[in-house]
Amino acid sequence: MADEIAEPGEEGEAGEYAACPVCKGVGKGCRYCDGFGDVHPDDVRSILRAAKEEQSSRQKMFIGIGLCLVLGIAIAAVQIMRAERGSEQDEKPLDAITPAEAIEEMQRNMNLGTTAGYKRVIRVGEKVLPRATALEEQKVMLRMIDDAKEKLSLGKR
Repeated sequence: MADEIAEPGEEGEAGEYAACPVCKGVGKGCRYCDGFGDVHPDDVRSILRAAKEEQSSRQKMFIGIGLCLVLGIAIAAVQIMRAERGSEQDEKPLDAITPAEAIEEMQRNMNLGTTAGYKRVIRVGEKVLPRATALEEQKVMLRMIDDAKEKLSLGKR
């Protein structure tokens, strides 16, 4: 009788079966006890080891996801900085910009919502404003210059 293997749920000389430590004896869908709900005491250690390894791999997966998220944010920040720097490098000389082009550029820079954008609005506006002949263009440019100066002063507080 010592050579007999006890079936799950039965007691025998081969040892008593214990409730599966993973599914707590439910068994339904449990891959550790193959759905029986109980396991041989010798198997409990290997099941616990496998469960801990799975938990460890899940933790490593979440750490990996977190690192990817941080890396993605860093890449986005670099792209934004490059875009801002690139717009300054690719810009036309302010003497060659028409008032209408200046207004468009000023609006783009205001929409950036950055300190560099506001400074660019002020620089473009003050350079091109004396050449603006239409009263409406002058009003728009003055309003944007004032808005940019106000946003800069609020940012310094």
